Amino acid sequence: MYIPSLGELASVSSKGMRRYGAIMLIPAILIACFIAIALTVNMVYYVPIGDLFRDPLALTEAPVYFGLLSQLGFFFWSVPVGALLLILVMGDWLRAHSRGFILYSFLLTMGLALDDVFMLHETVLPDTLGVPQGIVFAVYIFSMAGYLLFNQTAILRAPFPILFVALGLFGTSMLVDLAPGPERLIGIDMVFLLEDGAKLGGIIFWTCFQLVVCRNILFKSLRSQPSKSQRPAPRKKATYAYREMA
Repeated sequence: MYIPSLGELASVSSKGMRRYGAIMLIPAILIACFIAIALTVNMVYYVPIGDLFRDPLALTEAPVYFGLLSQLGFFFWSVPVGALLLILVMGDWLRAHSRGFILYSFLLTMGLALDDVFMLHETVLPDTLGVPQGIVFAVYIFSMAGYLLFNQTAILRAPFPILFVALGLFGTSMLVDLAPGPERLIGIDMVFLLEDGAKLGGIIFWTCFQLVVCRNILFKSLRSQPSKSQRPAPRKKATYAYREMA
C-alpha cells in the first residue's frame, strides 16, 4: 500500500487550500458568528452557555420520545432547504423565471422552517415582541398567496396537486390553532393530533413538492447539455504541402 510522504501531503493540502479556501471561509464565518452570538447572549442576558448548545432533552431530562414527531418535522424541513439552495448555487443556467421561483421557494421554506423550529408564531412573536398571532398568520397567508400568484406558470408545470395537499394540511393546522376552545369538543389529545399531525403532513407534502421541482430542473438541465457524442468534432487545421521549386 502506497503511503504518501509529508511533502506530498503538504503539496496536496496547499493546492486544496488555494482551490477551496473561499468555500472553507463560509463555514468558518458561520461558526464564528454562532460563537459570538452565544458569548453575547451569555454576557448580556446571563444565559448559561450550556443552555444554548445542549439538547433540550438533556436540559430537561425528559424521556427520549418527547417531541419525537416534532423533531422529525425539523428533518423534513432541512431536505427542501438543502435541495433548493443547491439549485440556487448551481443555477447559472437557470432562466429568469425559474430563478425567481426557486428563490421564492427557498425563502418561504426557510421562513416556515424557522417559525416551526423556534415557535415564532406561538411564543416568540406574541409573547416577546407583542405581535398578535393573527397578524403572523396573515403574513403567512399573503406570502403563500404571492407564491402562487407570481409563480403560477412554474407551479402549473410542476406536480401542483402535491403542493395543494400541503397547503390544505397547513390550513387545517392553522384553523385548529385559531379555533376557540376545540379541546372542549374533541379533547386536548385530538386537538394536538389534528393541529400538529396536519402540520407534519403538510411539511412532508411540501418537501415532496420541492424535491420533485428540483429534480425536474436538474434533469432538464442535464438534457439540455450536449453529450460528447453530440458535440461537433473540432476542425483539423489544414495542412499544405509545398513543392520544391525546380
